[in-house]
Amino acid sequence: MWLIVLTLFYTVIWPTGVSAEDEGSVRNYDGYKVYNLTIDSSTKLNFIKKYDGLDGYDFWLLPQRGNAHLMVAPEFQSDFQKDLKKNRIVYSIINEDVGESIQQDAEAEEGVARAFETPGPFNFKYFPRYQEIRNFIKALVNKRKYSRMIKIGTSYEGWPIYGVEVMKSPDKPVFFIDAGIHAREWAAHISALYIIKNVVESEEKFADMMTFVIIPCLNPDGYEYSHTTDRLWRKSMSLHTTSQCKGVDLNRNFDSHWGEFRSEKNPCTEIYGGPEPFSEPETSALRDSILKYKPVAYVTIHSFGPLLIYPYGYTKDLPPNWRTLHRIATKTAQNIKKVNGTNYVVGSAARVLYVSSGGSDDWAYDKAEVPIVYTMELPEYEKNSFIVPKKYIKSLITETYVGFATLLQNIYLKYGV
Repeated sequence: MWLIVLTLFYTVIWPTGVSAEDEGSVRNYDGYKVYNLTIDSSTKLNFIKKYDGLDGYDFWLLPQRGNAHLMVAPEFQSDFQKDLKKNRIVYSIINEDVGESIQQDAEAEEGVARAFETPGPFNFKYFPRYQEIRNFIKALVNKRKYSRMIKIGTSYEGWPIYGVEVMKSPDKPVFFIDAGIHAREWAAHISALYIIKNVVESEEKFADMMTFVIIPCLNPDGYEYSHTTDRLWRKSMSLHTTSQCKGVDLNRNFDSHWGEFRSEKNPCTEIYGGPEPFSEPETSALRDSILKYKPVAYVTIHSFGPLLIYPYGYTKDLPPNWRTLHRIATKTAQNIKKVNGTNYVVGSAARVLYVSSGGSDDWAYDKAEVPIVYTMELPEYEKNSFIVPKKYIKSLITETYVGFATLLQNIYLKYGV
C-alpha cells in the first residue's frame, strides 16, 4: 500500500435571516461580540438554548463539553450580560469586535483581487472565488488519464455544481467527499481543493485503491454571497413564498428526521430546514450523486471544531457499527495530532455536539446505506472561528490532509479490492 499524505482545508460558516430587501449592501458586523459561555448544569443549558434562533444572536459553537460560543449584536449585549450574571453563567469575550476581524481579513486580501484577474494557477495562499475553483479543477484534470471534471447539478442561482471524479475501474469502491455546504466555512472549500490536487496529481496510485468523487463547493450561491455581501452567511440563497428571509440551511434539508425541531422551521433562522426535504437543488444534486455512485465512505467537511464525528445526529443512540466508526476516527485523530498538536474530539454527533435533524451524514448512513460516514469539523485559529487568517492555511490543509490519508488507509483495508 502506498503511504498517502494529503492535505485538507476547511471552510467557515455563519448565517442569519437576511431578507431580499437587504441585498445590495455589505453587511456590517462592527461592535458584534462573541462570548464564550461556561455551561456546567442542565439549568444553565436550558437558559442558553432560548437564544437559539433569536434575532441578534448567533451560536458559533453550540454547547459541547461545557461551553458554547455565541455572537451577540451590540444593541443586545448589555441586557445579555445582565442575564448571564443573574443566572450565574460565567463568560468571557473571545472576540471584541467581529467587524474588525472581518476588516483585518479583508485587508489581508490586498492583491488577491489582482491575482484573481490575472491568469495563473491557484496557489493555496488565499481563499478563491467560485469561478477560480472551477478554473482550477478544469486545468488540473486536463489530459489526465483517470480524472475528470463532473457536474452534479445546478444551484438555485444557476451556478453549475462542479466536482472531480477519479476512476480507473467501475468495480472499485467509492470514497465520496463534499465540502462547502455552509457558505461561510471557507476553510472547508480550500481543504477539499487540496485533497483534489493531491489525488489528481497522483491519480495512478489513488485510482488503484478506490474511486474518488469530491465536491469542493456544494453551495456556490452562498459562497459567492459570503465573499461579496455577508462574510458570515451560512445558508443557500433560495427565495421563499412565505417569508422575506432568504436561504435554507442545506444541512437541515435532507430526508432524515427532517424538521423535528422548531427553530428548523422558521425561514429567518440560520438553521431553517426548508419547506420540505430536498426542496433545494443543491441537496437534491448531492442526493442523486450519492445514490448514483453508491459509496462505501462519505465524508462531509465543515468548520469549526476540531471534531471528527459520526452518526447519529438526530438521536444519542449509536449506529450498529459505531465501534468501527469510533476506532477509525480515533486513529485519524491521533495522526492529526502528530502534525500540529491539534486535538480532535471523536464521537457520535448528537453526543459530542447536540441533537439535530435533516443532516447529510445521517441521510447518507440511514437512507443511502453508506457504511462509513463522518463529518469533519476543522479547527479554528486565534479564536476567530470561521475567519481563518491566511497565514494558517498551510498548517490547516496539511493536518487535514493527514486526516484524510488516515481515513483512506483504514477504509481501503476494509473495503479495497
